[in-house]
Order: sequence, then structure tokens, then C-alpha cells
Amino acid sequence: MREEDDVLISRYLAGELTNEEFQAFEDRLPRDPGLKAALRDRRQEMTFLRSEALRPDLDAKMAELAAAHFAASESPAENAPPEKEVAKEAPEARIRPMRRRTWWAVASVAAAVVLVLMLWNPFAGIGEDPYRQFASYQPVYLTEKSSEVVSSAQAAETAFNGGDYAAAYNELTNYLRERPEDNEARLARGIAALETERTDEAMAIFRELAEGNTSFQTDGQYYLGLAQLKTGDLATAKATFQAIPIDDPDYGARRRAVLGWLER
Repeated sequence: MREEDDVLISRYLAGELTNEEFQAFEDRLPRDPGLKAALRDRRQEMTFLRSEALRPDLDAKMAELAAAHFAASESPAENAPPEKEVAKEAPEARIRPMRRRTWWAVASVAAAVVLVLMLWNPFAGIGEDPYRQFASYQPVYLTEKSSEVVSSAQAAETAFNGGDYAAAYNELTNYLRERPEDNEARLARGIAALETERTDEAMAIFRELAEGNTSFQTDGQYYLGLAQLKTGDLATAKATFQAIPIDDPDYGARRRAVLGWLER
């Protein structure tokens, strides 16, 4: 990739392009597969770096799980029969606690799984409505995009990432008055609208992104399907999810998960 394109992608993701530069970049993406792939790779790198930032929380959680495991394994079970009686009933079925080496081997695998689930857990909330099973959102980072201060950026970012979608909707509305070209903020506002029962407005935002020529097409497509899932229009939602490319690096796995649920 040319160095100027690398710089261009950095400025695009940082929100530092002028309106003319931004539109020219968006117009070029559908015609330049190399640029589109480079942008996709850069976004994946950013997602990875964000996941790395979660590792301290993950390490603390794994330490907590390990402590709980060893405490349980070293304490006799309540109401357990005497050891001799257990041996008589099932001499081959005695259960021994895992050795520490085995525990940490399992924990290392579990840590990888937990890290993925911290970023996105399609099966969270089993037993709840299907929409809630798949409604897990990436955090937004509006304050990192430009050296120019946008007064509502911090409030919008804090509210959205904290799950206060009512406040996030208002702050993102204010932010987009100053940065109407910020598609990440548009997507986040659509999510906030969806979470605050402004479903028609959310679907309009997602549809506009899905039908546009920006790098947020697939994001719009996925969340449009999610909104349709929330309304109970399962047939339309299924068609929307099926339109997402199977091998999409960001939404391919999510597509398979939700279609697996719809086709169960």
C-alpha cells in the first residue's frame, strides 16, 4: 500500500479529513479493493488493541476464578458421605480435584474464550428474547478522532460505553450536528435509538448506512437485521442477515450465529 494511502486511512479513522477529502475517500472505496482491504485490516487492528486493553480485567477475573476453584477443591463437600462408603458404592468413580498444572492449562483456554466473549457474546442472555441474545455493542471512541474539541464527544462516548442509551442518544445527536459525516457516531446513535424504543428511527439510520457506499455498509446491514429481530419480523431479519457476506471479517461469525438461531 502506498504511504499516502496509509496516512489517508489514519486520518479517516481519526476523523481528521475535510468534508471534501472524506467524501472523496468514501467514493473511492467501492472502486479500490486494495484500499478497502487496508481499511478493513486497520479496523481489525484497532479492535485487537482495544481487546488488549481489556486484559487487566480478564487477568483479575481469571485469578478470582482460580482462587474460587482451589477453595472449593480443598474444602470437603457439605453432606458428603464418608470416604469409605463412597468407595464401596463406586470404587472407580472417585472424583479428584484438578492439579494446578491442569487447571492453568484449562484456564488459558478459558481466558481466550472469555476475552472473545468480553468483546462480543452472541449467546449472552440465553432464555431471554432473541434480540437481547445478540445485542452486544462495541464501544465508541469519539474523543480520539481529532485534536479539535467537540464539546459533546466525551459525554456521548461516556454515556454510550456505560450503557446509558437515553443520555447517549441526546449527546450523539448534539455531536452529529458538528460532525454529521462521522459514521461511527451515526451507527452508535442508531443503536441508542434502538435501545430507547425509537425503533423506526433506528431502522432508518441502519438502512441508510447499509445502502450507502461507506465502510459502514455491513455494520448498517447487521444492525438493521438486529432491529428487525427486535420487532419480531423474523423472516425479514433472516433475509437481511443472509445478505451479509459469509466471510465478512467483522460480521461473518455473528451472521452465522444469528442465522443458526433463526434456523434452529
